[in-house]
Amino acid sequence: MANKTSKKELRNKRRKLERKKKFSPASDNYFHTCVLDDGSTITYNAILVGKNIKKYRMANYISQYELSLIMGVDKDAIKMWELGKHLPPLEGLNYLALSLSVPLHVLIGVDETAFEKKSNEEVLLEEYDRKIEEFQNKFSETVASINKNLKEIRSTVKDCSNQIEKLGEELTTNSKNLKNKIDSDELDIFFEEMYEE
Repeated sequence: MANKTSKKELRNKRRKLERKKKFSPASDNYFHTCVLDDGSTITYNAILVGKNIKKYRMANYISQYELSLIMGVDKDAIKMWELGKHLPPLEGLNYLALSLSVPLHVLIGVDETAFEKKSNEEVLLEEYDRKIEEFQNKFSETVASINKNLKEIRSTVKDCSNQIEKLGEELTTNSKNLKNKIDSDELDIFFEEMYEE
């Protein structure tokens, strides 16, 4: 029984410590850094972003569940984002900003000049163009693979057809030879019977 209580006490201590844990500025989880297309980096405060997500979500009268459906994630993910414990990648933040009708720099709390000045529509169009290009590439690869497989199948069918034709010819030849042999054997037997009489 002593083991069970000590395990229970350890579990409770662990829970208390987890509750006491706060994000500190030195913590890796507190600040997030993302790399932009031009190679520059932006560091932003996860707690501030979480508060902004909640603020703009509520301003747009969107529930956590509705936002989770829009973003294609679990409701618990939205909760973790709002607490500043986890954040989506930069592409997800772009889509989140569009969904909440707020510029990305405002959502993550950085100076507007840190980003290229693109409208939400431009960002959305670029994202669609990228996805269309990815789809076209995958489609082209699939078509090329199908064509290659079809060529191999045609070649195999042609080889099989040639082999069947050769086997047919051999069978015809063998049957003629057998018939001739049978005919000649019958003649031999006939002549032998004639000479015996």
